[in-house]
Amino acid sequence: MYATGQLWQSKFTAEITTENSIGASIGSFVSAALLILFIMFGVHPAALWAIGRTPEGKPVKEIYIFAAFLTLLVCGFIGEIIGLNAFVASFFVGLAIPDGPPLGAALVDKLDCFVSVLLMPILFTIAGLKMDVFAIQKLKNVAVIQLIIFVSFFGKVIGTVLPSLFCRMRFRDALSLGLIMNSKGIVELIMLIGWKVQDVMNEECYSIMVISLVIITGVVSPIVKVLYDPSSRFLAYKRRTILHHRNDEELRILACIHSQDNVHLILKLLAASNPTKESAINLVALHLVKLAGQASSQLVAYLPRDKPSQFPTRSERIFNAFIKFEQHHRGQWIIGGRVDSSHALRHLNKIVLEKAPCSVGVLIDRRNKMKFWCDLADSSLYQVAVLFFGGADDREALAYGRRMMEQPNVLITLIHFSCPSPAEIVGGTARSKMLDTQILSDFRLNAFRNDRVSYRDEQVIDGRALLTVLESMESPYDLVMVGRRHGESRVMLELKKWNERGELGIVGEILAATDFKGGTSILVVQQQTRLWGLRDPEESTNLRGENT
Repeated sequence: MYATGQLWQSKFTAEITTENSIGASIGSFVSAALLILFIMFGVHPAALWAIGRTPEGKPVKEIYIFAAFLTLLVCGFIGEIIGLNAFVASFFVGLAIPDGPPLGAALVDKLDCFVSVLLMPILFTIAGLKMDVFAIQKLKNVAVIQLIIFVSFFGKVIGTVLPSLFCRMRFRDALSLGLIMNSKGIVELIMLIGWKVQDVMNEECYSIMVISLVIITGVVSPIVKVLYDPSSRFLAYKRRTILHHRNDEELRILACIHSQDNVHLILKLLAASNPTKESAINLVALHLVKLAGQASSQLVAYLPRDKPSQFPTRSERIFNAFIKFEQHHRGQWIIGGRVDSSHALRHLNKIVLEKAPCSVGVLIDRRNKMKFWCDLADSSLYQVAVLFFGGADDREALAYGRRMMEQPNVLITLIHFSCPSPAEIVGGTARSKMLDTQILSDFRLNAFRNDRVSYRDEQVIDGRALLTVLESMESPYDLVMVGRRHGESRVMLELKKWNERGELGIVGEILAATDFKGGTSILVVQQQTRLWGLRDPEESTNLRGENT
């Protein structure tokens, strides 16, 4: 009788435990579903409402930021109570809040320094302190775990590469995507720490997994960088330079604007570029805006409003100026655009100069920025100086100046720097010097026929003399153009002593330096370097009006 009662009690206890387990599971599932529904239909509409209440270009109110942080803490706390990890609940809250400005960018600005400077080092420190390399005792365990990681790694790579190849993606890009899918980050590290704290894995297994995570991430990153070059799809198969541009072709220009102050100088430069019906300018205007709250850049097309706003945004004011410019120069095409970027300006210039599939000009505005708009129809003269030392970039700058010669309000001055024989102002091949002589002779011939063009020869004996000439250029030039790269020579090596070479080149950095006495704007030109089959920029001897 006692045994029978004990058996009945055991069955009763098992039934109660099973019922409680099922009830707890159902309750946890329903609670998690209700929390996610609250985030989707409560937090997300509230975030959209806050964004709608924030005027464009204005900062988000502090009460909205406080409400977002409070919602994050409350949802994380509720998630822990109902059995849902706070990390998962916070992840869903992050998905509910739109990224980018104004709200997402404001939250990133508030949290970025605190997270990256304080919390991230603490997380990595905790992960390292919890790992004990000497806890790895059995090589059999290491072999088994590494075998599992190896199989899962290549399984994920193959599972990513095969569908990508089926969709006609290049093998290099498909392989890069497969490797990226295997890269590990903070999420995986947090999961390992959580499993270690909850005793899901022992000390030995945790140490092996952390070491494997570091190795995989350290190997995948450089391999992906070697395999995948996003600029390769923009590789040009023909010359995209002003030097090789025909007179009867449209000139395509991409104008990147950082701020509203840059518009005046760019419009003056475009007007001086002689836009005509025979040689129209196809202009693409890009407003570069610092991006916060997003990891990748965005390209957003500019769409004008149906009704003009009483308070236009910065982008609208910039594009309205280009629309006025288009109306003044009929026949020119304007395409509005906007790019959000998070890179510093100098780093951005460096990347553009390295990857651009065409000639590039970096415009340094050192004029008075108080005036935003000027009347482009006035008869004021635009005085341009072209500094010519030699080389492909200087020839490209001179070709641009040669196009400006046809504009009646532009005065062109060519300043040719040279050294007494047998010294050289710049180094270079015999072909390069032949091309320099050819374009200089052509320009001199046009200078004799045009009273708006002048030629000046400056002979310098060393870098100090050249630096003195550059610093004494206080004449009323509106623009000074110069090439970015110059072949190494004794004079150029001496110039490096007075100026550390940056992305603008030796001469360009000197002209753009803050202690340069003149207030002239600077245009640093680089001729196209990325061309299929081009080994040396001096290979092509074709000048304007000829095909390559």
